[in-house]
Amino acid sequence: MHLADLMEKSEGGQFLILSHLLQHSPSSLSEVMAETDFSKATLNKYLALIHDKAQENQLALSIELEDEHLRLLVGADTKGRDIRRAFLDNSIKYQLLIYLLYHGQFQAQQLAQELLISEATLGRHISGLNKLLTEFQFSIHNGRLKGPEHKIRYFYFGLLRKVWASADWKQELDKKERQSEIETLEELCGAQLSQGQRLDYVLWSHITQQRLKINACQFREIEQKMKGYTDNIFYQRLFGRVNQLFSGKHIALSHDDGEMLVLFAFLVTHRILPLHTMEYILGFGGELAALLTQMIQEMKKEQLLGDYTEDHITYELSQLCGQVYLYKGYILQDRYKYQIEHRHPYLLMEHDFRDIAQKIFASLPAFHQGTDLDKKILW
Repeated sequence: MHLADLMEKSEGGQFLILSHLLQHSPSSLSEVMAETDFSKATLNKYLALIHDKAQENQLALSIELEDEHLRLLVGADTKGRDIRRAFLDNSIKYQLLIYLLYHGQFQAQQLAQELLISEATLGRHISGLNKLLTEFQFSIHNGRLKGPEHKIRYFYFGLLRKVWASADWKQELDKKERQSEIETLEELCGAQLSQGQRLDYVLWSHITQQRLKINACQFREIEQKMKGYTDNIFYQRLFGRVNQLFSGKHIALSHDDGEMLVLFAFLVTHRILPLHTMEYILGFGGELAALLTQMIQEMKKEQLLGDYTEDHITYELSQLCGQVYLYKGYILQDRYKYQIEHRHPYLLMEHDFRDIAQKIFASLPAFHQGTDLDKKILW
Protein backbone atom coordinates (compact mmCIF):
# COMPACT_ATOMS: atom_id res chain seq x y z
CA MET A 1 0.00 0.00 0.00
CA HIS A 2 1.18 3.47 -0.81
CA LEU A 3 0.23 6.17 1.69
CA ALA A 4 -1.47 8.16 -1.08
CA ASP A 5 -3.91 5.24 -1.52
CA LEU A 6 -5.58 6.36 1.71
CA MET A 7 -5.90 9.99 0.58
CA GLU A 8 -8.71 11.68 -1.30
CA LYS A 9 -8.11 12.10 -5.03
CA SER A 10 -7.03 15.75 -4.86
CA GLU A 11 -4.74 15.29 -1.85
CA GLY A 12 -3.31 12.14 -3.41
CA GLY A 13 -2.46 14.06 -6.55
CA GLN A 14 -0.81 16.84 -4.58
CA PHE A 15 1.14 14.33 -2.52
CA LEU A 16 2.30 12.63 -5.73
CA ILE A 17 3.84 15.91 -6.89
CA LEU A 18 5.54 16.41 -3.53
CA SER A 19 6.85 12.84 -3.53
CA HIS A 20 8.45 13.38 -6.93
CA LEU A 21 10.00 16.70 -5.94
CA LEU A 22 11.36 15.23 -2.72
CA GLN A 23 13.35 12.83 -4.91
CA HIS A 24 14.02 15.13 -7.87
CA SER A 25 14.18 18.84 -7.09
CA PRO A 26 14.48 20.91 -9.17
CA SER A 27 12.46 19.29 -11.95
CA SER A 28 11.12 20.76 -15.15
CA LEU A 29 7.38 21.13 -15.57
CA SER A 30 7.48 18.63 -18.41
CA GLU A 31 9.26 16.07 -16.20
CA VAL A 32 6.67 16.42 -13.43
CA MET A 33 3.81 16.21 -15.93
CA ALA A 34 5.31 13.07 -17.47
CA GLU A 35 5.81 11.42 -14.06
CA THR A 36 2.34 12.23 -12.75
CA ASP A 37 0.32 12.11 -16.00
CA PHE A 38 -1.19 15.47 -15.04
CA SER A 39 -2.03 18.13 -17.61
CA LYS A 40 -0.47 21.54 -17.14
CA ALA A 41 -3.80 22.91 -15.92
CA THR A 42 -4.16 20.12 -13.33
CA LEU A 43 -0.55 20.54 -12.25
CA ASN A 44 -1.00 24.28 -11.72
CA LYS A 45 -4.22 23.66 -9.78
CA TYR A 46 -2.49 21.17 -7.49
CA LEU A 47 0.50 23.48 -6.98
CA ALA A 48 -1.87 26.20 -5.77
CA LEU A 49 -3.62 23.72 -3.47
CA ILE A 50 -0.26 22.59 -2.03
CA HIS A 51 0.49 26.22 -1.22
CA ASP A 52 -2.90 26.58 0.52
CA LYS A 53 -2.43 23.30 2.41
CA ALA A 54 0.97 24.41 3.69
CA GLN A 55 -0.47 27.70 4.94
CA GLU A 56 -3.49 26.04 6.58
CA ASN A 57 -1.25 23.63 8.48
CA GLN A 58 1.52 26.15 9.18
CA LEU A 59 4.08 24.07 7.30
CA ALA A 60 7.32 25.69 6.17
CA LEU A 61 6.93 24.25 2.70
CA SER A 62 6.77 25.91 -0.70
CA ILE A 63 7.34 25.16 -4.38
CA GLU A 64 9.05 27.80 -6.50
CA LEU A 65 8.57 28.05 -10.26
CA GLU A 66 11.46 29.55 -12.20
CA ASP A 67 12.34 29.13 -15.88
CA GLU A 68 9.82 26.31 -16.27
CA HIS A 69 11.41 24.41 -13.37
CA LEU A 70 9.91 23.53 -9.98
CA ARG A 71 11.99 23.63 -6.81
CA LEU A 72 10.75 22.26 -3.47
CA LEU A 73 11.73 24.21 -0.37
CA VAL A 74 11.17 22.62 3.06
CA GLY A 75 12.02 24.27 6.36
CA ALA A 76 14.55 22.60 8.64
CA ASP A 77 11.93 22.12 11.37
CA THR A 78 9.26 20.71 9.06
CA LYS A 79 9.04 16.96 9.50
CA GLY A 80 7.89 14.49 6.90
CA ARG A 81 5.22 13.08 9.20
CA ASP A 82 3.68 16.57 9.59
CA ILE A 83 3.45 16.85 5.80
CA ARG A 84 1.97 13.38 5.45
CA ARG A 85 -0.63 13.99 8.15
CA ALA A 86 -1.71 17.27 6.52
CA PHE A 87 -2.65 15.39 3.36
CA LEU A 88 -4.38 12.56 5.25
CA ASP A 89 -6.49 14.46 7.76
CA ASN A 90 -9.36 15.08 5.33
CA SER A 91 -9.35 11.51 4.02
CA ILE A 92 -12.50 9.48 4.74
CA LYS A 93 -10.49 6.24 4.69
CA TYR A 94 -7.97 7.62 7.19
CA GLN A 95 -10.67 9.03 9.47
CA LEU A 96 -12.45 5.69 9.34
CA LEU A 97 -9.30 3.84 10.39
CA ILE A 98 -8.63 6.25 13.25
CA TYR A 99 -12.26 6.05 14.41
CA LEU A 100 -12.06 2.26 14.53
CA LEU A 101 -8.83 2.35 16.52
CA TYR A 102 -10.25 4.59 19.23
CA HIS A 103 -13.88 3.41 19.26
CA GLY A 104 -13.59 -0.24 18.28
CA GLN A 105 -16.76 -0.26 16.18
CA PHE A 106 -19.21 2.01 14.41
CA GLN A 107 -22.81 2.22 13.30
CA ALA A 108 -22.91 3.20 9.63
CA GLN A 109 -25.67 5.79 9.99
CA GLN A 110 -24.04 7.52 12.95
CA LEU A 111 -20.54 7.54 11.44
CA ALA A 112 -21.82 8.83 8.11
CA GLN A 113 -23.42 11.75 9.95
CA GLU A 114 -20.20 12.48 11.84
CA LEU A 115 -18.18 12.45 8.61
CA LEU A 116 -20.86 14.51 6.81
CA ILE A 117 -21.27 11.98 4.04
CA SER A 118 -24.07 9.65 2.92
CA GLU A 119 -24.23 6.02 3.99
CA ALA A 120 -23.73 5.02 0.35
CA THR A 121 -20.52 7.07 0.17
CA LEU A 122 -19.34 5.54 3.43
CA GLY A 123 -20.03 2.09 2.02
CA ARG A 124 -17.94 2.84 -1.08
CA HIS A 125 -15.04 4.01 1.09
CA ILE A 126 -15.25 0.89 3.26
CA SER A 127 -15.23 -1.27 0.14
CA GLY A 128 -12.20 0.57 -1.25
CA LEU A 129 -10.42 0.42 2.09
CA ASN A 130 -11.03 -3.32 2.39
CA LYS A 131 -9.35 -3.85 -0.97
CA LEU A 132 -6.27 -2.06 0.40
CA LEU A 133 -6.36 -3.96 3.70
CA THR A 134 -6.35 -7.31 1.89
CA GLU A 135 -2.57 -6.91 1.70
CA PHE A 136 -2.46 -6.90 5.51
CA GLN A 137 -4.89 -9.83 5.83
CA PHE A 138 -7.64 -8.15 7.83
CA SER A 139 -10.80 -6.22 6.94
CA ILE A 140 -13.69 -4.09 8.15
CA HIS A 141 -16.77 -6.24 8.66
CA ASN A 142 -20.05 -5.22 10.28
CA GLY A 143 -18.49 -2.06 11.69
CA ARG A 144 -15.50 -3.81 13.26
CA LEU A 145 -11.96 -4.75 12.36
CA LYS A 146 -11.83 -8.46 11.63
CA GLY A 147 -8.62 -10.48 11.34
CA PRO A 148 -5.54 -11.65 13.25
CA GLU A 149 -4.90 -9.20 16.08
CA HIS A 150 -1.13 -8.98 15.63
CA LYS A 151 -1.60 -8.01 11.98
CA ILE A 152 -4.12 -5.28 12.85
CA ARG A 153 -1.71 -3.74 15.36
CA TYR A 154 1.19 -4.08 12.93
CA PHE A 155 -0.78 -2.07 10.36
CA TYR A 156 -1.65 0.71 12.81
CA PHE A 157 1.94 0.82 14.03
CA GLY A 158 3.16 1.37 10.47
CA LEU A 159 0.49 3.99 9.79
CA LEU A 160 0.80 6.08 12.96
CA ARG A 161 4.59 5.91 12.83
CA LYS A 162 4.37 7.93 9.60
CA VAL A 163 1.93 10.58 10.83
CA TRP A 164 2.25 11.09 14.59
CA ALA A 165 3.30 14.62 15.55
CA SER A 166 6.18 15.26 17.93
CA ALA A 167 3.62 16.32 20.53
CA ASP A 168 1.90 12.92 20.22
CA TRP A 169 5.14 11.07 20.88
CA LYS A 170 6.02 13.33 23.80
CA GLN A 171 2.59 13.04 25.40
CA GLU A 172 2.74 9.26 25.28
CA LEU A 173 6.37 9.02 26.37
CA ASP A 174 5.73 11.30 29.36
CA LYS A 175 2.95 9.11 30.76
CA LYS A 176 3.91 7.39 34.01
CA GLU A 177 2.49 4.12 32.73
CA ARG A 178 4.75 4.15 29.65
CA GLN A 179 7.76 5.09 31.75
CA SER A 180 7.05 2.18 34.08
CA GLU A 181 6.70 -0.21 31.14
CA ILE A 182 10.00 0.94 29.65
CA GLU A 183 11.79 0.57 33.00
CA THR A 184 10.40 -2.97 33.35
CA LEU A 185 11.54 -3.88 29.85
CA GLU A 186 15.00 -2.41 30.41
CA GLU A 187 15.29 -4.34 33.65
CA LEU A 188 14.40 -7.58 31.87
CA CYS A 189 16.93 -6.87 29.13
CA GLY A 190 19.65 -5.62 31.42
CA ALA A 191 20.22 -2.63 29.13
CA GLN A 192 18.79 0.78 28.36
CA LEU A 193 16.68 1.24 25.25
CA SER A 194 17.65 3.92 22.78
CA GLN A 195 15.34 6.89 22.26
CA GLY A 196 14.16 5.42 18.97
CA GLN A 197 13.37 2.09 20.63
CA ARG A 198 11.47 3.87 23.39
CA LEU A 199 9.40 5.83 20.88
CA ASP A 200 8.53 2.71 18.92
CA TYR A 201 7.64 0.85 22.08
CA VAL A 202 5.32 3.56 23.42
CA LEU A 203 3.55 3.78 20.06
CA TRP A 204 2.91 0.04 20.10
CA SER A 205 1.79 0.26 23.73
CA HIS A 206 -0.59 3.10 22.84
CA ILE A 207 -2.16 0.96 20.11
CA THR A 208 -2.35 -1.99 22.53
CA GLN A 209 -4.21 0.12 25.10
CA GLN A 210 -6.88 0.94 22.52
CA ARG A 211 -7.21 -2.67 21.38
CA LEU A 212 -7.45 -4.00 24.96
CA LYS A 213 -10.96 -2.50 24.99
CA ILE A 214 -12.03 -4.96 22.30
CA ASN A 215 -13.56 -8.21 23.50
CA ALA A 216 -13.40 -10.06 20.20
CA CYS A 217 -9.68 -9.96 19.31
CA GLN A 218 -8.52 -12.92 17.22
CA PHE A 219 -5.38 -14.57 18.60
CA ARG A 220 -5.61 -18.00 17.00
CA GLU A 221 -2.96 -17.33 14.34
CA ILE A 222 -0.37 -15.78 16.68
CA GLU A 223 -0.93 -18.60 19.19
CA GLN A 224 -0.28 -21.13 16.45
CA LYS A 225 2.79 -19.40 15.03
CA MET A 226 4.40 -18.63 18.39
CA LYS A 227 3.35 -21.69 20.40
CA GLY A 228 6.97 -22.85 20.63
CA TYR A 229 7.97 -19.74 22.56
CA THR A 230 5.83 -20.07 25.65
CA ASP A 231 8.63 -22.17 27.20
CA ASN A 232 11.29 -19.64 26.25
CA ILE A 233 13.05 -18.29 29.36
CA PHE A 234 12.80 -14.66 28.28
CA TYR A 235 9.11 -15.09 27.46
CA GLN A 236 8.53 -16.56 30.93
CA ARG A 237 10.30 -13.60 32.53
CA LEU A 238 8.20 -11.25 30.42
CA PHE A 239 5.04 -13.02 31.48
CA GLY A 240 6.11 -12.72 35.11
CA ARG A 241 5.93 -8.92 34.76
CA VAL A 242 2.62 -8.85 32.92
CA ASN A 243 0.99 -6.32 35.25
CA GLN A 244 3.81 -3.80 34.82
CA LEU A 245 3.82 -4.29 31.03
CA PHE A 246 0.09 -3.65 30.66
CA SER A 247 -0.07 -0.43 32.65
CA GLY A 248 -1.08 -2.08 35.90
CA LYS A 249 -4.47 -3.07 34.50
CA HIS A 250 -4.15 -6.50 36.17
CA ILE A 251 -5.70 -8.17 33.16
CA ALA A 252 -6.13 -11.89 33.56
CA LEU A 253 -3.74 -13.57 31.14
CA SER A 254 -2.86 -17.22 30.96
CA HIS A 255 0.71 -18.29 30.27
CA ASP A 256 0.04 -18.85 26.58
CA ASP A 257 -2.45 -16.02 26.13
CA GLY A 258 -2.55 -14.41 22.69
CA GLU A 259 -2.26 -10.91 24.17
CA MET A 260 1.08 -11.80 25.70
CA LEU A 261 2.27 -13.46 22.50
CA VAL A 262 1.37 -10.37 20.45
CA LEU A 263 3.60 -8.26 22.68
CA PHE A 264 6.43 -10.79 22.58
CA ALA A 265 6.17 -11.04 18.78
CA PHE A 266 6.46 -7.26 18.45
CA LEU A 267 9.50 -7.09 20.72
CA VAL A 268 11.44 -9.74 18.80
CA THR A 269 10.68 -8.36 15.32
CA HIS A 270 10.88 -4.56 15.54
CA ARG A 271 14.45 -3.88 16.75
CA ILE A 272 13.26 -3.15 20.28
CA LEU A 273 15.35 -5.69 22.16
CA PRO A 274 19.15 -5.30 22.36
CA LEU A 275 21.42 -7.69 20.51
CA HIS A 276 22.40 -9.81 23.51
CA THR A 277 18.73 -10.33 24.45
CA MET A 278 17.85 -11.45 20.93
CA GLU A 279 20.80 -13.86 20.96
CA TYR A 280 19.53 -15.27 24.25
CA ILE A 281 15.99 -15.73 22.88
CA LEU A 282 17.11 -17.28 19.60
CA GLY A 283 19.49 -19.57 21.44
CA PHE A 284 16.49 -21.53 22.73
CA GLY A 285 15.38 -22.34 19.19
CA GLY A 286 11.84 -21.99 17.88
CA GLU A 287 10.27 -21.08 14.56
CA LEU A 288 12.08 -17.75 14.17
CA ALA A 289 15.47 -19.28 14.96
CA ALA A 290 14.83 -22.07 12.44
CA LEU A 291 13.96 -19.60 9.69
CA LEU A 292 17.00 -17.49 10.53
CA THR A 293 19.26 -20.56 10.33
CA GLN A 294 17.83 -21.45 6.93
CA MET A 295 18.35 -17.89 5.69
CA ILE A 296 21.99 -17.84 6.80
CA GLN A 297 22.63 -21.25 5.23
CA GLU A 298 21.19 -20.11 1.90
CA MET A 299 23.23 -16.89 2.00
CA LYS A 300 26.39 -18.89 2.68
CA LYS A 301 25.63 -21.12 -0.30
CA GLU A 302 25.55 -17.97 -2.46
CA GLN A 303 28.79 -16.75 -0.84
CA LEU A 304 27.08 -13.69 0.62
CA LEU A 305 28.31 -14.71 4.07
CA GLY A 306 31.51 -16.38 5.23
CA ASP A 307 31.98 -19.10 7.83
CA TYR A 308 31.55 -16.54 10.62
CA THR A 309 28.46 -14.35 10.66
CA GLU A 310 28.88 -11.10 12.57
CA ASP A 311 26.46 -10.47 15.40
CA HIS A 312 24.87 -7.36 13.91
CA ILE A 313 24.16 -9.20 10.63
CA THR A 314 22.51 -12.05 12.53
CA TYR A 315 20.45 -9.50 14.43
CA GLU A 316 19.21 -7.73 11.28
CA LEU A 317 18.42 -11.02 9.57
CA SER A 318 16.48 -12.16 12.64
CA GLN A 319 14.30 -9.05 12.44
CA LEU A 320 13.71 -9.58 8.72
CA CYS A 321 12.81 -13.24 9.18
CA GLY A 322 10.51 -12.44 12.09
CA GLN A 323 8.55 -9.83 10.16
CA VAL A 324 8.19 -12.10 7.13
CA TYR A 325 7.06 -15.00 9.32
CA LEU A 326 4.51 -13.06 11.37
CA TYR A 327 3.26 -10.06 9.41
CA LYS A 328 2.10 -9.13 5.94
CA GLY A 329 2.04 -5.87 4.01
CA TYR A 330 3.89 -2.55 3.90
CA ILE A 331 2.79 1.06 4.03
CA LEU A 332 5.12 2.83 1.61
CA GLN A 333 5.69 6.55 1.78
CA ASP A 334 5.73 7.09 -1.97
CA ARG A 335 5.97 5.14 -5.17
CA TYR A 336 9.32 6.45 -6.34
CA LYS A 337 11.59 5.02 -3.68
CA TYR A 338 10.45 1.48 -4.31
CA GLN A 339 9.80 1.23 -8.05
CA ILE A 340 10.47 -2.29 -9.27
CA GLU A 341 12.62 -1.24 -12.19
CA HIS A 342 15.02 0.66 -9.96
CA ARG A 343 18.08 -0.85 -8.34
CA HIS A 344 18.31 -1.67 -4.65
CA PRO A 345 15.52 0.29 -2.86
CA TYR A 346 18.01 2.20 -0.76
CA LEU A 347 20.54 2.61 -3.58
CA LEU A 348 23.41 1.36 -1.43
CA MET A 349 25.21 -0.67 -4.06
CA GLU A 350 25.76 -0.94 -7.78
CA HIS A 351 24.52 -4.54 -7.90
CA ASP A 352 21.26 -5.29 -6.13
CA PHE A 353 21.64 -9.09 -6.08
CA ARG A 354 18.15 -9.43 -7.54
CA ASP A 355 18.71 -12.87 -9.06
CA ILE A 356 20.47 -14.17 -5.95
CA ALA A 357 17.71 -12.81 -3.69
CA GLN A 358 15.05 -14.52 -5.77
CA LYS A 359 16.98 -17.78 -5.57
CA ILE A 360 17.30 -17.52 -1.78
CA PHE A 361 13.64 -16.61 -1.32
CA ALA A 362 12.63 -19.55 -3.52
CA SER A 363 14.35 -21.85 -1.01
CA LEU A 364 12.42 -20.43 1.94
CA PRO A 365 8.66 -21.12 1.95
CA ALA A 366 8.00 -18.21 4.33
CA PHE A 367 9.25 -15.82 1.64
CA HIS A 368 7.05 -17.18 -1.15
CA GLN A 369 4.06 -14.97 -0.40
CA GLY A 370 3.77 -11.39 -1.47
CA THR A 371 4.04 -9.34 -4.64
CA ASP A 372 7.15 -8.47 -6.65
CA LEU A 373 7.17 -5.18 -4.75
CA ASP A 374 7.22 -7.02 -1.42
CA LYS A 375 10.23 -9.04 -2.54
CA LYS A 376 11.95 -5.89 -3.84
CA ILE A 377 11.67 -4.31 -0.42
CA LEU A 378 12.94 -7.45 1.31
CA TRP A 379 16.16 -7.68 -0.62
